[in-house]
Amino acid sequence: MNNSRQKQAQQILELYAAGERNFQSLNLSALVLAGQDLSNADFSGANIRGTNFTGAQLTHARFCNVQAGLLPRWRPVLQLMAFFLGLLAGFLSTQIAVAVISADWIHRLAGLVSLALLTLFCKISKALGLLKAAVVVAALLCVLGILVGCLSVGLDQQDLGYTMLEVAQMTVLVVAVTTTLYLAISIPQMVVGNIRPFATIGATMGALAVALLASGYIAENIGFAGTVLAIAIGNTLIQHCISLAKQAITGDPNHALIRTFAVTMAAHIGTRFYNANLTSAHFSQAQLAHTDLRSAQLDHIRWDGANALGLVCWGHHPMANPSLQSLLVTRCTQQARHLAGMNLAHADLSGVDFRQANLKGTNLIGANLSEANLTDSNLTLLQAFGTDFTRAQMTGACIEGWSINDTTRLEAVDCAYIYRLEQPVAGTEDRQRLPSSGEFEANDFTRLFQAVLNTVDFIFRQGVDREALSATLKTVQDSYNSAIHLQAIEDRGDGFLKVALGVPAEIDKATFHQNFKQIYQTNLAQIESQYQAQLQATRQQLAHYQQTTTALTTILKQLTESPRSVVSEPCEPIDDSAISARSVILTFWDGSLEQGFPITADIRVDSQSAPFKFHASLPPAPELAVNYQQWQSLYRQVFSTCSRIQFDSLDETTNVSRQELEILANRLAVNLQTWLQSANFRLIADKLREKFLPDQTIRVIVQTEDIWLRRLPWHLWHFLDDYPNADVTLSGMTLETAICAPRLRSHTRVLAVMGSSVGIDVDVDQQLLQGLNASNVEVVCLSEPNRQQFHEALWDQQGWDVLYFSGHSYSQVDGQSGTMQLNSLEKISVEDLQVALKKAVNLGLQLVILNSCDGLGLAKALCKLKIPQVVVMKEPVPDQVAQRFLDYFLQALGKDTNFYTAFHDARQQLSGLEDKYPFASWLPTLFQTATTVSLPMNQSQKTLP
Repeated sequence: MNNSRQKQAQQILELYAAGERNFQSLNLSALVLAGQDLSNADFSGANIRGTNFTGAQLTHARFCNVQAGLLPRWRPVLQLMAFFLGLLAGFLSTQIAVAVISADWIHRLAGLVSLALLTLFCKISKALGLLKAAVVVAALLCVLGILVGCLSVGLDQQDLGYTMLEVAQMTVLVVAVTTTLYLAISIPQMVVGNIRPFATIGATMGALAVALLASGYIAENIGFAGTVLAIAIGNTLIQHCISLAKQAITGDPNHALIRTFAVTMAAHIGTRFYNANLTSAHFSQAQLAHTDLRSAQLDHIRWDGANALGLVCWGHHPMANPSLQSLLVTRCTQQARHLAGMNLAHADLSGVDFRQANLKGTNLIGANLSEANLTDSNLTLLQAFGTDFTRAQMTGACIEGWSINDTTRLEAVDCAYIYRLEQPVAGTEDRQRLPSSGEFEANDFTRLFQAVLNTVDFIFRQGVDREALSATLKTVQDSYNSAIHLQAIEDRGDGFLKVALGVPAEIDKATFHQNFKQIYQTNLAQIESQYQAQLQATRQQLAHYQQTTTALTTILKQLTESPRSVVSEPCEPIDDSAISARSVILTFWDGSLEQGFPITADIRVDSQSAPFKFHASLPPAPELAVNYQQWQSLYRQVFSTCSRIQFDSLDETTNVSRQELEILANRLAVNLQTWLQSANFRLIADKLREKFLPDQTIRVIVQTEDIWLRRLPWHLWHFLDDYPNADVTLSGMTLETAICAPRLRSHTRVLAVMGSSVGIDVDVDQQLLQGLNASNVEVVCLSEPNRQQFHEALWDQQGWDVLYFSGHSYSQVDGQSGTMQLNSLEKISVEDLQVALKKAVNLGLQLVILNSCDGLGLAKALCKLKIPQVVVMKEPVPDQVAQRFLDYFLQALGKDTNFYTAFHDARQQLSGLEDKYPFASWLPTLFQTATTVSLPMNQSQKTLP
């Protein structure tokens, strides 16, 4: 028989190699076709019971109406298996029966207790499952053992102890054998169906065989009455096992373990598609009971009318979900009501009626929904990368936050209108219908959304020079040799222009975007050089910035300068002592968002009182990292065209909207506030309310090295709502008391480094800082210096008080380091300048301001050098926001406020820009490495000349 099957398999392969694809209605049972390429073969109507297709290539193969599963010869084998399991139950029952009818009261009591525990085990397992039943019986045995042990010792009755020992031994044996029966009998029950006669005969014969044929204690003492009792117990037990198996097979969740075991074991001897590639195969009307589809590639398969999918071994594939099976077999959403959030990735759902279906958050990546009816459906947060919506009906669908990309197919979509919001805007009935009135014309929907997928948008916030734009467009068309074209120019008012270019799908859009902006800036610079007179008028508009800086000299002196004529005088601290004293240091020890954090709170009310310390904690909150990543990803996509950052790569995501960004931000904010309201952490806020008044200025210092804690928007903490003059400062785990070194200069010095200005305008920053030049403040500007120039400037023996950088920057994903773009060719890290920066710190450098993007990694590296204060932007910062922050910060200092209050006020003022630049106030972040104190100098030091 084996040789015959091998020859038949070889014939099939030879015919396939010769070009034959029609193998319909053949008897292919028990053939071994593992690892073979049989793509596009038609096995419709064939008998493939027991056939081995493990690892085969079966793309586009047809298995319509096939008979899969076990070979017929397994049926008598499994009937015999049921008989032997009945024998086992009969053998077990004789041991219990002999104990129950024993003349010895110890044996009789042990038998009755064991029988009672067996009965209890059966009832609990039927209602709650095997594991729970075993736990309950084990617990009862322990309790009984303790009670009987105490009684036997207290009453000096050793017989009770022996009885309990026999009960334990017998119960363990009974439970173990019964569990084996439960599991094993499920296989023949599932495959054969009615096995009751075979198992009953086996149980009866097992009990009789012991009584009539066996020898030993049980055979000698069982007698007629014991035999009858054993037959009754054995048959009752076997009937209970069969009933339990039926429950498991019908899908009772309490018996999922038995069902999984039976399905897996049967599939191992049935039809095997393990690890096969079945992409786009057809299993319509197929009989698939006892088929092994573990690890198989099951994309875009048609399951119409397929039978017994519940008895297929799926492994961890989403098809194990009964709701998904029902949907794909019946192709009717009424049979699968729970579609929201379901994993339908790569499913073939072409033509399915999804009218009014809730598909919110559903995974449809790579799915085929061509000609599907999605009228009035909820597609909010739908994942649709690579999804095929060709000729689908989508009128009235809600697409809020859906995710599509350039692999999503929207050709010939039938849509009269859509909604962009799932819920109306608060206080209105506006769900942002598109179009606002009327209906889409034919193919309007496709043009609107498919065009977005192949479009690159450029934002110009101060207008666009059409001559420079035209020259740039011609350059890129010649360079890429592709059908790049100007698709639209949209005037949003106030000089805000959006230019959309049509770009073929095969072009990398991130690289194209960067190249286009660089070419445009080059062309613009050439044109501007011809119109210097006209630009002079524009520069005069910046005069108000200079006017705001005239009063700042005194403040910068407070930041960095002390009287320099006599070096024995103490150096000035950055902030006044009263404000320094009012603080709380929250130290986050070893932990993570996945594990939670232990926290030490150090509250300092004033300089005279001792610090008040206590411990708190925060529970695990892994969702915060997910929430921040989602918000960060969308935020970077929104501002990648107009910020002071250069990305190595960007994933193009379309249909980005302000509403989507706000939804993600609100989700992050709610989860953060809920986390900070947890019981063990809320104690900190309660204690702070006891110690401080709402109008007092409080510095909250968060000591942590965890990158996710540093990224979180701490200013959203509810406590800060009641204390408007409190703000959060970040610090590493080594917050130390620093001593100011004496300086050998008589005025404040600021080193302003203007890095690469490609795509941004750093002239405003330079104008603001140059307004500080006065008799006692010196600002030295370096415009796009090379590495050597920057290095030599930091080594200046006069030293610097403030280092300011404006330009492009970015940090590593883990927040450990970062890079600044000095000019169009050179990048530099803090590590590259480590020696020079240490020298600058020794000469009095107290403050570093990085008015550039993505600065958390740079801040970490700078803090290692013990620079007292570091200001960075934690995410990409729009050019206008960077300029206004510097303006607000300098103005706040000019009002005779301390450094920390100035930073707090400048950050909050950015909220006024958030109608155009959402979440601008989230960006500025202050780090400090030391608490600054005033110490007298050595009296022997000489007066400076």
